[in-house]
Amino acid sequence: MCKQAAWLLLLSFNPQCPATEQLADPTRPQLATSLVQEAGESLPRLSAIIIGPNTPHAVLDGLVVKVGDMFGDFEVMAIDPSRVKLRRNEYVVDLELLPGVKKKENKVR
Repeated sequence: MCKQAAWLLLLSFNPQCPATEQLADPTRPQLATSLVQEAGESLPRLSAIIIGPNTPHAVLDGLVVKVGDMFGDFEVMAIDPSRVKLRRNEYVVDLELLPGVKKKENKVR
C-alpha cells in the first residue's frame, strides 16, 4: 500500500504526466481567441444569467451586470438566455453560458 502511494505521489509531480497538462476551459468562448491575443488578457467568466420579468442580468467574474453597463473595458451589449454579448472598441465577443450545448427543437405530434 505504501509503495502504491509513493508511485502515485511521484507520478503526480512528473511534468510528462497527462494529469499535469493544462486543460482548456470549457466556459471560455472559442471565438474570442483573437481578442484575448490582441488584448493580452483573459475574458470575463460568465457564470450565470438571470432572466426575469424586468431587465435581464448576468454574472461576470462574480459581479452582476445589465445591458448598457461597463465591465472593465467591455460594454454589455445584450443578454440572452444562453449568452452575453460584450463589446470593446471594434471587437464583439459572445460569452456562452454552456459552450457546445445546443438547444434541440422538440416536434409536436
